Amino acid sequence: NLNKVGIGSKVIVFWNDKEYRYTVYERFIVEPQQTEIEGPMAGNILTLYTCHPLWTADQRLVVRARLGE
Repeated sequence: NLNKVGIGSKVIVFWNDKEYRYTVYERFIVEPQQTEIEGPMAGNILTLYTCHPLWTADQRLVVRARLGE
């Protein structure tokens, strides 16, 4: 359901018995070969991505969120 997540949406991640709260600030589409979306970023940024359109391998929907906003 990543396609339903919009700017300002909250994302909660549980890791090692700790809760991390993120706020989505960016959504965009990339080509499958654009692997730079997996690279490190400055700050506490969460990058999620999925196939786009859903159930295809044509492109990727990328959603980025900042920790603690």
